[in-house]
Amino acid sequence: MCPSRATRSPVRPSLTCVVCCAAPETRRRPSDDAKRPSDESRKRKADLKPAQKAKLLVEYAQLPTDKGGYKVGVGALSDEYGVGKNYIKQDLVPNVLASPDDADPFARAERSDKGVPKKLTPSKDAAMEAQAAEWGHDFSYQEMADYLCDAFEMDISRQAVAEHLRAQAWNLGVTSRAEPLLREDLGHFKDRAAFGRKYCKETWKNWVDVDEKWFYTMALRILLKIPPGQPIPHRYIRHKSYVPKTMFLAALGRPGSNFDGKVGIWRVTKERPAKYAKHKGKNAGRKQGDPIVTDSTMGAKKYVEMMTTKVFPAIRKLYAGEAKVTVQHDGAPGHGKADSKTEKQLVAAGRKHKRGEPIIELVKQPPQSPDFNICDLAFFRALSVAVRKRRRVTMRGAKRFDIDQLVEDVYQAYVEYDPDQLEKMWQHKSYVMGAVLTTKPKAGGSNYPKHDPSKKKLKF
Repeated sequence: MCPSRATRSPVRPSLTCVVCCAAPETRRRPSDDAKRPSDESRKRKADLKPAQKAKLLVEYAQLPTDKGGYKVGVGALSDEYGVGKNYIKQDLVPNVLASPDDADPFARAERSDKGVPKKLTPSKDAAMEAQAAEWGHDFSYQEMADYLCDAFEMDISRQAVAEHLRAQAWNLGVTSRAEPLLREDLGHFKDRAAFGRKYCKETWKNWVDVDEKWFYTMALRILLKIPPGQPIPHRYIRHKSYVPKTMFLAALGRPGSNFDGKVGIWRVTKERPAKYAKHKGKNAGRKQGDPIVTDSTMGAKKYVEMMTTKVFPAIRKLYAGEAKVTVQHDGAPGHGKADSKTEKQLVAAGRKHKRGEPIIELVKQPPQSPDFNICDLAFFRALSVAVRKRRRVTMRGAKRFDIDQLVEDVYQAYVEYDPDQLEKMWQHKSYVMGAVLTTKPKAGGSNYPKHDPSKKKLKF
């Protein structure tokens, strides 16, 4: 029997003594296991060094035994070295006995797989990358698992594929937005490159971007926060085309020292005479022939009317004293083609001015280029978010489909919008003008980085 740990001799015990002491069973009594935490709850430490393994073996050999021949204190010794309770008997001692005489019994053999062989090797990673590119990077984990099973005759679950892709730092949260199609035969690349080359150094000082947008009383998709165990509430509408909506025409300039950049935003409406008198309801008191204001689409006639009666007067008032102001708009069908009647009316209205008022020059952006207009580039999306935040309270009440309440929310969100954020949008437009000239394989494309790499991501 090996000496007690309390009365052990300073003489180093032999390997024979170690093997002899390791022969009896080292099962612990139930009382010892109840006091000791489980292996799952113990945090594994780093692998032991050869000197630590030798010291552990010596201290194990010096442990006392009880009347049944069981080692006493194995659990405490294992916890001290951060190893499992069966590590000494099942791993350390057998490795020492099986080692050749000229080998280091405590050296750990290095293996390429570092434990259990992995199913997804680098060659399979390369195959998954190629298959993902072939699928346009739009696939489910189950589809990739099925592909691996067929291509490599292996058995793997979709959960294993998902965990492996996360471990390999795949970007699994990318959102791809459909962008306007650019065609070489229609000259889209050439026109975009020419526009960017002409205005890449523009300061946008006396420049106004104009565009229109629909706003809806209710968003078809919203993000909810549901407590655990609670059912998801449902919303019902007759059809998405029945959701009340209204169109607004917005004009934005670059903010200056005494100017916040907000030229104006106007609701696109039309008037018609009332056919009947109303004696009840919200329109009670309306007489036959009174004007009724309703929402309208933007046709050529309506566009000329709003530009000449709303946009141009606001520009001349805000930019009084300037010689010229450039107004940029897109080539929508209602905005008029080159040399059309609509185009001639707008040009004539822009040149007609009084003393002290600027001449308004129209510039039409290239086709398929909403990213050249600050409204489509950033502002309309930011304004929609601001309107949706304001309407969270409205959506809980009876006015959630009230078009007049929507109009008020849009106007209020427009007035309250931060001019500093508007300034960042104009800076980003300058970046876009230069970025379109660097696209590959040819200049004028839309595959440039959406955010300026030299700056932090813009938060509109």
